[in-house]
Amino acid sequence: MKNNTSQKESFLNGEGDSWFNRNSLLSEIDYRYWIENDPLLPLVLELPCENNSNTKVFEVGMGQGMRLTELKNKRNWDVSGIDPSKKAVDHVRSNQIKSEIGTAEKLPIKDNSIDILIYGFCLYLCDVNDLFLISNEANRVLKKYSWIAIIDFWSSYPFSNVYFHEPTLKSYKMDRTTMFTWHPNYKIYNHKLISHNENKYTDNMQDWVSVSIIRKNG
Repeated sequence: MKNNTSQKESFLNGEGDSWFNRNSLLSEIDYRYWIENDPLLPLVLELPCENNSNTKVFEVGMGQGMRLTELKNKRNWDVSGIDPSKKAVDHVRSNQIKSEIGTAEKLPIKDNSIDILIYGFCLYLCDVNDLFLISNEANRVLKKYSWIAIIDFWSSYPFSNVYFHEPTLKSYKMDRTTMFTWHPNYKIYNHKLISHNENKYTDNMQDWVSVSIIRKNG
C-alpha cells in the first residue's frame, strides 16, 4: 500500500520524536566525545564572526542542541534552532537555548537576520519537492555576507534509499552544495568528504558524508 504522507509530516507526527529517543541517552563522556568528533563544529567556530550576541546562528535539525550549546559557550553567539521533534525542542529549551518545532522549508526567522545558517544532518530526510522552498528560505533569512554550514550524506548524483528506521520513508543523497551554488552569490569556501561513522576518508559511496561551508556574498 502506498504511503501518501510526506516525509515532513511523518517527522512532525512522531518520527522526529522517535529519532530523539534513539539518540537522547548520552552520558557526559558521550557528549564530550560527540563534540570532540563533530566534523562541522570546528569549521563553524573558525568563521570570522564577532564573539558576541550580534552574531546570529540558527540550526535546522538541531537534535539535542549540542552544537548550538558549544557555539554559545565558546563564541558567545546568539543561537537558536528548529527540529520536527517536540521532545528535542523541550530538551533544548531546558538548556536555555531558543528553539521551536519546525522544518527546513519554513523558517520562523525574520528576513536578513542570520549570520550563520546550519543544516545539522537533516536535509537527506527532506521531501525532494521542498528543495526549492528550502533554498529560498535560506536566501531570505541570511544577511548579506553570511554563511551556510552543512553536514549531510553526499553523492555526486541524486539517488535514494529506504530510510533504515522506517521503510515507508526515504533517505535522499545528493551534493547539497548545489542547492545554493547555482546562484552566483553563493561560493564554496570549504568542502570535504568523510565516512558517516568515523571522521576519516572512505571509498564506500553509501557512507559518504560531506561537510561544507558556503559563503553568501550578496
